[in-house]
Amino acid sequence: MGQIIREYRERLGLSRKQLAAIIGGSESHIKAIESRVRNPTITVFTLIAAALGIDADKLLLEAMQRQAYLNDKNRLE
Repeated sequence: MGQIIREYRERLGLSRKQLAAIIGGSESHIKAIESRVRNPTITVFTLIAAALGIDADKLLLEAMQRQAYLNDKNRLE
């Protein structure tokens, strides 16, 4: 999920610091989420989705689809 958040954030031209300010969090927290060191809480996840202009369910679905793809790809290798 962190990679997807990073991609959407970068498409909007937002820095981690700017995204953190929008959601009332810290830049280090956004970095940890994007680096997959930490998972966002549901509250933070919905705040990030809203800040990025994406429906939270769409963001979650995209993350699940990517994970399923990676799982299938690894199974075939």
